[in-house]
Amino acid sequence: MKIYSKWLLLSAFLAVCVSCRESRHNQMERLVQEWNGKEIRFPSHPVFTRFVTDTVPYRIPKTDYKVVVFVDSVGCISCKLQLPKWKEF
Repeated sequence: MKIYSKWLLLSAFLAVCVSCRESRHNQMERLVQEWNGKEIRFPSHPVFTRFVTDTVPYRIPKTDYKVVVFVDSVGCISCKLQLPKWKEF
C-alpha cells in the first residue's frame, strides 16, 4: 500500500508541475494581447545602414499596417527572420 501511495503522490506532484507551466501557444497569445492596441512610432527621418557603416536611402511606405520584426544579435538571425515563411504569408 505504501508503494501505491508514493506513486500516487509522485504522479500528482508531476501533474501539478506540468500543468502550471505556460505553453508556448499561451505565451504567444499573452504577448499579442499585451501589445494589442499599442502604437509604435517610427522616426520621421530614419537612417538605414548596411554592413554597419554604409547608409542606405530608403523611405518607409505609407500603409495602414506594418510588420515589425525585432531580431537581436544572439543566435542565428536568418533562422529568426524566417524569410521564406514571410513570402508564403
